[in-house]
Amino acid sequence: MRRLIFLLPLFLFAQKSNVAILQFDAANISEAEVGILTDRLSTELVKLGSFTVVERSQMEEVLKEQGLQQSGCTTSECAVEVGFLLGVDKMITGSIGRIGSLFTLSARIIDVETGEILRQVSLDVSGTIEKVLTQTMAEIASQLSGTTPVPAGPKIAFGSVSFTSSEANVIIIINGEEQGTVPLLMDNLPPGNYEFVARKTGYRDLAQEFSIKSNQQTTVDIVLEFAEGFLEVKAARQTQKFDLYIADGVYQGINSKKMGLPAGDYAYTIKEFGYADLNNTITVLDRETVTLTANNQPLMVPITFQIYPQSSVLMLNGQLVDTNNFELPFGSSNDLSVKAPKYMGSKESFSVNNTEAIDLSIKLLPKSKNKAILNSLLFPGYGQYYYESKTKALLFSITAASLTALLTSTYTTYQDENSLVSQYQLDYQNATTIGDIESTWQTYQNQANQVNDLQAQLLIYGGALGATWIINIVDALLFNGLEND
Repeated sequence: MRRLIFLLPLFLFAQKSNVAILQFDAANISEAEVGILTDRLSTELVKLGSFTVVERSQMEEVLKEQGLQQSGCTTSECAVEVGFLLGVDKMITGSIGRIGSLFTLSARIIDVETGEILRQVSLDVSGTIEKVLTQTMAEIASQLSGTTPVPAGPKIAFGSVSFTSSEANVIIIINGEEQGTVPLLMDNLPPGNYEFVARKTGYRDLAQEFSIKSNQQTTVDIVLEFAEGFLEVKAARQTQKFDLYIADGVYQGINSKKMGLPAGDYAYTIKEFGYADLNNTITVLDRETVTLTANNQPLMVPITFQIYPQSSVLMLNGQLVDTNNFELPFGSSNDLSVKAPKYMGSKESFSVNNTEAIDLSIKLLPKSKNKAILNSLLFPGYGQYYYESKTKALLFSITAASLTALLTSTYTTYQDENSLVSQYQLDYQNATTIGDIESTWQTYQNQANQVNDLQAQLLIYGGALGATWIINIVDALLFNGLEND
């Protein structure tokens, strides 16, 4: 793409002319470099003394006023149009390209009034860009000004190169462009040094140089190296055992390992007993290691339950179990508890060590009527608690415990007060005066009455406790809701 850079006064004939130079088109060369080369051309034209220079700032100001940009002007018609706007006599346009170490340059002078190409120059130069800057641009300036005649034909005797390889489908790339696959013959190449890249899937890129000599054919035999990386397979769990299949199901071995593989994409499968197959793809890059973890997920094993009675409540690992469509992961350890009213509960532990469906059969034993009665004999409410009548159990237990506490407390008081009766009786017998006799007698009588009251309380509490015990036993016998043994 051209950008209008600057204006130069140009004399092509006896009289000086004003000339504008468009920045040359670039191919495989940076914009900064082509800008420097174009600037050098203007300098060399000025040195010849045939041109009047119009300042770049003046040119840019005129274009800005016309709403024009300095890029995109690639045709002679466009150059003429810009020339009219700038008021110059002639325009210079051109291009610079590079293939390897070969530079191709072309430039032309266009008459703004007629649109005629007054002079055209083309040069092929082998070497460095420094050489183009210091030598070639001066030669182009000289030929454009008419100081040096334009050569009638090319000065370069071309050569050729033949690419060969024992590998098929090797692609040859020069300056970022594919040139074809080997065997490949490229002719009409100017002498010089060139760089190429040989590329094939699964192989490392080969970057080399080759030289072209005049009227000679250069042969380049390409030898490629396999592109190889590494695959490291690791276990996800301790003591894990698995089988690895890779590259279309080829068995690679057991457990963790590191292996070299040609670079590329691979489908793999990791198999582990009791776990679902792990299927995926990986990309192995050249000289790099990719890590694969055998993170197989456990298979879910169906669990069926045969529970009696059917009203039983199941708790698995502390969670209520819905027995419909129930599954457990392979390798899991589990705690199961089963409860049902009027039945003895059951607790057991089991592990899922097989992929086949597991049938759990648990039969609860009914609670014993005799044990309910025996428990009631031991303490009121204990039998009711056994046959799961918690309200009755609480009532009987609280009543019996309260009566027992009252009975114990009253009996302790009775013993203390009864020991005083004998003392007060002795005091009465030893009294000698009428006053002492009356007072000791009254004390004795009061103490005896208090002891009698305590005896009555003991009889009441004891009777109530006994009645509670009997009622508790009768209830456990008749109203336990249990089947006969």
